[in-house]
Parts: sequence; C-alpha cells; structure tokens
Amino acid sequence: MLPTITNKANGALVNKVALCSGYTDVMAVMLEKLDINNFRIASEGHIWNAVYIDGDWKHLDLTWDDPVSADGKPVLDYSYFLIDTPTLMDLDKKEQEHIFNTEFYLEFK
Repeated sequence: MLPTITNKANGALVNKVALCSGYTDVMAVMLEKLDINNFRIASEGHIWNAVYIDGDWKHLDLTWDDPVSADGKPVLDYSYFLIDTPTLMDLDKKEQEHIFNTEFYLEFK
C-alpha cells in the first residue's frame, strides 16, 4: 500500500496528498521544465519555493493554496502566491513559518 502523506513529489502527483515539501518538489520540477529559475527555501519547520519572474525573486508557497482545510471545507488562499519578501514577512507575523536566513539566501538581500 502506498503511503497516504509524503514529503516527496510523488505524494502530490501519485497519491494526491502531500506535505509542504511534496508541493515544493513538484513546483521545482515544473519550473525547471519551463526553464524558470527557482530554488527551495527551508525554515525550521516549513519549505517553499523562490521563483525568478520579471527580473525579481518572489516567494511561492503552494501549501497555502491547498484547498483542503481542517474542517474539510474547500478553501483557496493565494496570500503566499508570488509575493516579495516584505509582503511575506508582514503576512507571516502570526504564523512565523516563513522565517529564513538571508545570509544563506542572498537573492533576497
């Protein structure tokens, strides 16, 4: 039996269930196939993509766009879809999932 939840791309593509790292892996593969510069950003407990679009690096977190909520109601949230770093930090004041070290991610300095 296949695992229900996974942190790899095949979780999202095959099992149709994934953790943040599964979504991030799928997005990285798709962006690479489209020749769009990208990389993964990891904080202590979360991971998302950085995407180079229109001469600027943007944050892209597909986990927030997952339409499945805790109560089972479909909810789409595009708050973390192609946003700049100041917007990310402002949105993330409460959740604090998107904490990353700009010493490692020089593109965002």
